[in-house]
Amino acid sequence: KKLILLAFINFLLIYSHYISGLVVVMQFIYLIANKKLWASYLGINFLVIGILVWLRFTKKQFLNILNYNNKDDFWLEKAGLNNLLEALPDLLINKYTAVTFAFVMLVYAFKLLSTKDKAIGFNPGLFCLLMGLGPILILFAVGVFKALFLARYLIFVTPFATMFFVNATLKIHKQGHVLLSLLVITSLGFIKIKKESGMDYKSLVNIIKQKKKPNDIVILNKRDNIVQFEYYYNRENFLKYKNIDSLCVSERIFGLNTTEGLDEIFKSPVDKIYLAQSFHTIHALQNEMKITLVNKYANQLYSTDSLKGIEFTILEKKKSN
Repeated sequence: KKLILLAFINFLLIYSHYISGLVVVMQFIYLIANKKLWASYLGINFLVIGILVWLRFTKKQFLNILNYNNKDDFWLEKAGLNNLLEALPDLLINKYTAVTFAFVMLVYAFKLLSTKDKAIGFNPGLFCLLMGLGPILILFAVGVFKALFLARYLIFVTPFATMFFVNATLKIHKQGHVLLSLLVITSLGFIKIKKESGMDYKSLVNIIKQKKKPNDIVILNKRDNIVQFEYYYNRENFLKYKNIDSLCVSERIFGLNTTEGLDEIFKSPVDKIYLAQSFHTIHALQNEMKITLVNKYANQLYSTDSLKGIEFTILEKKKSN
């Protein structure tokens, strides 16, 4: 029963983001190392997770998992050492807790290796350490060869790392209690209750809502930002409908990564174009979307980069001769 429950929890982790499947890999490694029911664990996990994935995942989700970053315009680059050093403070609250975590981990590893009795059985500290550190190292190793390493993909390791840190620190007796208390107090100043977005789509939506007419269109470049835009533009329908792309098209909002879809969009009546761009300068020498719109379809009326993380341009469709 416990293995079935664990398999179900593992599925929920994987469903939140497939990268979370690294937790299952680390669980399996831990069980093999301790010679604990690894065959039963593997069989039940494959069976339960396999059935649930087959029932819940769609063809589009599988395609995204297998091919999501094969496009030439994908913005993420291969990982380097700097990416790892930047990700650790993000996952462990701040740089001070990250350094302290590394120190406690080294002390813990030294004590573990110097233990004469190696038959340690189930060790909560070691288990949480593997769950909290293992996925980071594995994804970084893969990210060196394939653009995949990103701190937010690994947010699931933070609870495990925290449990390890508390477990290991409290075993240092009085000094550990003092260290943990000081760290908690100093970390309170780094906690942000309200998330600050790198792109001010809320202000952008307020501007567009005041100006947009029935024949006007909105183009979001890159299209990854269409969900964030629609959340502010029409929150009620955003929460109601699953197919965001269809909802946006009905509102004449289009997410484009390249200029290929422009001909199709301009087959319908268009007056003004509201162009919002983020991440469009990555891997690009020039603003291809704006250049194409100005050269082929419209005249530029206004442009600004004063909105946080967004280049906003208003254009008017060229009149036919």
